[in-house]
Amino acid sequence: MKRNRRTSIVLIVAAALAAASPALADRLVSTLGDDAANDCSVLPCRTIAKAVAVAGDGETIEIARGSYLENVDLAGIRTLTMKGGYGENFDEATRDPLAKKGTILSGGKTDRFLRVRAGSGESITLTIDGVVITKSVGTSNAGDLFQPGGGVTVDASAGGAALLTLRQVRFTKNKAATGGAVAIAAIGANSFAAASIVDCRFEQNEAINLGGGAFRTHTLSGGSVDVEVVNTVFIANKASDSGDGGAVLADVSSGSGAHQHAYGNATFQRNSAGGSGGALAGFIFPGSLSIALQNSVLLDNRASRDGGAVDVSSLSNDPNSASDGRVDLRNDTILGNRAKGLGGGMHLTTRLDGSPTIDSLLLNSIVFKNRSGGGGDDIVLDEQVGAITAQLTTSDVGELLTFDTDVTETGTLSVDPRVAKKTGLLAADSPMIDAGTCDGAPKTDIEDQPRPNPVGPDPVKCDIGADEF
Repeated sequence: MKRNRRTSIVLIVAAALAAASPALADRLVSTLGDDAANDCSVLPCRTIAKAVAVAGDGETIEIARGSYLENVDLAGIRTLTMKGGYGENFDEATRDPLAKKGTILSGGKTDRFLRVRAGSGESITLTIDGVVITKSVGTSNAGDLFQPGGGVTVDASAGGAALLTLRQVRFTKNKAATGGAVAIAAIGANSFAAASIVDCRFEQNEAINLGGGAFRTHTLSGGSVDVEVVNTVFIANKASDSGDGGAVLADVSSGSGAHQHAYGNATFQRNSAGGSGGALAGFIFPGSLSIALQNSVLLDNRASRDGGAVDVSSLSNDPNSASDGRVDLRNDTILGNRAKGLGGGMHLTTRLDGSPTIDSLLLNSIVFKNRSGGGGDDIVLDEQVGAITAQLTTSDVGELLTFDTDVTETGTLSVDPRVAKKTGLLAADSPMIDAGTCDGAPKTDIEDQPRPNPVGPDPVKCDIGADEF
């Protein structure tokens, strides 16, 4: 009887599909579906794994609202899209990717939900849109929790390429050794991994010992990574033990290729690291790393060592190997962060031997009211070897502590910025209003309002910070 009831439900769903007559997806998945003798093209399958197995290159898998407990493996040469938030009729007009009871994906507290692998001669392009990935863990075959990527892991190796796009995806309560929600790695010459993360939310994810509470990228031996994050929130993620990067860790080692992170209109709030970088940490040993943030807010993050919000370390033990860092901050607000060590707001350091470098720019940014236990409440530039250069232009900086660093300041302030503590937005009487430069500033602010504001106090002047009043 139970089997017959399921069959009848599937037939009802099929009739609804025919009546609704929208442009159907290539493959359909529903909790009311059935995998048996089904290619998922007319009647929905029960599992995403089955849809992935039968989907052709370039196809879309539409997933109805409901909970799916799965461990999906994607490898080879594939282009695929997974879209959630659908009703049982799979009508695009009624799709709701942000529904309270939406499409919920989980590895089931014993494994991650998704693993993507691209090896020699392989290329994978995957888009995930409108789902929740939750309560998944990065485990080994033996069940030990020491693998990367609790929700999703992406590996490019031996010259392979893996491209991941996340849109309207919420990651919550995932856990792994590193990259509590997502881990991306490119290992080996000509290996390449990229991620585009738009309108997503990472909340209460945890890296238990190696850092990157929400997200970690890693390059090794010539691999390259390119990450772009837009309109995304990182909140209450945690790098436990001595891990760096409460929300994000960018880890570059062994002469990697280009490693780039770019953040626009991002929010980092109440993340914590047992090591350094309460919100974001970069580690270079050796290789090249570029971190750029614009229109971003970093509030109330914590680090047990250095860099309450941001920490970047460039290390080298060989004069012939290059360790090069670039930190570019434009119209950002870094406020109320804490570090037990150096740099409550930001800490940049070059260490060990050889000639590691970090080149930094702070444009129209607020770094104020942060606290540290070891000195330099707001910014510490700690050049132990090699070189750190810093250009501070029309920015509001509280306490700046430098060690043998080349600093150029133009139009900098050191006054209470008067912003809202919970949001970082400017108060009506903020001295940041009209105090910035429009040269090199983003054309819009964190709320996508124009910069300069045509109806602001002075319509041709730009403000300091992520918000344009």
